[in-house]
Amino acid sequence: MGRRSRHSHAGAWERVKLELQALRDTINDLDPDSMSPREALDALYKLRNLFGQKE
Repeated sequence: MGRRSRHSHAGAWERVKLELQALRDTINDLDPDSMSPREALDALYKLRNLFGQKE
């Protein structure tokens, strides 16, 4: 594995870590006990659009 390849993998790993932290922060900001069913559904769609498939 060359120097460029290791650097590329390190950069990709940093991006993954940042995305996971953003996902954790977003989930931690939710308060499901105070949400209506519609608010909970909206939150799930938001999470899916931010971090998952956009179908």
